[in-house]
Amino acid sequence: MNILIWLWQNLLWEVIVLVVIVLLPSIFKALIISKWLLKDNRNTRDNGWGTYYADRFVNIWNASKELPLRYGKEGEHYALTFGGQARHWLNVMDNKLKELSLISPEQTDKGWIAARPIRTFRNKLIYLIIKDHLIRVIGDNPQYYRDQETQRGRKS
Repeated sequence: MNILIWLWQNLLWEVIVLVVIVLLPSIFKALIISKWLLKDNRNTRDNGWGTYYADRFVNIWNASKELPLRYGKEGEHYALTFGGQARHWLNVMDNKLKELSLISPEQTDKGWIAARPIRTFRNKLIYLIIKDHLIRVIGDNPQYYRDQETQRGRKS
C-alpha cells in the first residue's frame, strides 16, 4: 500500500513539473506577444489611429476554413475604423503576424493567398487575452465575438 501511495505522489509531482516546464514558457511568450499586439491597437493612439494588429489577428483567428481572409498584398489597406479615418498597410500587419508565428499564408485553389491562423496552445492563449482586453478595457460588445465564433462553426 505504501508503494502505491509513494508511486502516486511521485507521479503527480512529475506531471506538475512537466506541465510547468512545458507550459510556462508558452504562457510567458503569449503574454509578451499579446501586450505587443495590443500596444498599438485602436484607442491606444487616440481616436482609432492605432495599427490594429490585435484586431487583424482576431479576425483571422475567427475566419472560417471555407472563407478565410486574404493575406495582405502590397498596397492593400486594412480599413478598420474606430472614430477616425485610419488606414494601414495590410501586408505589413500580416507579415508581422507571420513573423510572430500567429498566421501562415496558404495558397488556395482559387489562386489567391489566404491568411490562416496557426492554432496552437500559445496562439489560442494570445487570442483569449486579446479578446478579454478588447471586451473589458476597450469596451467591445461580447456578442460580436460570440457571433464571429459561431460563424466560424466552433467555439474557441
